Amino acid sequence: MHRKLIVIVVGFVILTGCGHVTGNQDFKQEINHVEQYLLDEDWETLTVQLDHFQRVYKKHQWKVQLIGDEGEYERLHESINRLRAAVDTKEAKDARIELATIKSILEDIYSL
Repeated sequence: MHRKLIVIVVGFVILTGCGHVTGNQDFKQEINHVEQYLLDEDWETLTVQLDHFQRVYKKHQWKVQLIGDEGEYERLHESINRLRAAVDTKEAKDARIELATIKSILEDIYSL
């Protein structure tokens, strides 16, 4: 009985700490930053933040590929590129749509 309780507690601790390991928390944090700069229409800072977001994506890309299916991570990559294009052309509406798409795709991927 004691052994089962220990296994359950250790399993719970490991599972609750997996958000950062899988990249979920990193993506949420980056999206929040991008969203704030987009709302402020601070295009210069937003461009720098997107560079950082893309580095985070590249860092966790293999994890996203393992967790999600091929269609999801390909759509994510395409949406990130469309977000970059919208920011480069200062199209706030298009950028908001792409950011919402990225958030939705990531929610689907990490909804396990």
